[in-house]
Amino acid sequence: MTGEQTTFESLAELIGKAGALSLCEKYGGETLYIRKSIAMDDGVLHPWFQVFGQEASEQVNKKLLGKRVYIPMVPPGMLEERNAAIRQCLDRGMSTADVAAEFKLTGRYVAMIGNTFAKLGEQS
Repeated sequence: MTGEQTTFESLAELIGKAGALSLCEKYGGETLYIRKSIAMDDGVLHPWFQVFGQEASEQVNKKLLGKRVYIPMVPPGMLEERNAAIRQCLDRGMSTADVAAEFKLTGRYVAMIGNTFAKLGEQS
């Protein structure tokens, strides 16, 4: 069972670069079925709604509903670029919650990225 082939660029166009990075990081290399039932508390759609918001989730529904969609791997170097940008935001004093919202990640994951960068800096 093959599905619609998506590229990082097509996902970024649909749900934004930050959202596409998060989606590819979590599901990269997998084929997902975007359920026709739009129950927001069930299936794949629910976490997308919470992470990407109503507008992006509606775009996913409009374009991908009822299809099998291959989620590509994250393009090389993009995670490092994003994580460096996250660290810069944290260094400028932005709250973890604000950074998480901007980059479409959980606060816990943003804190983990910040802590990882801090530990790497201590080792230098």
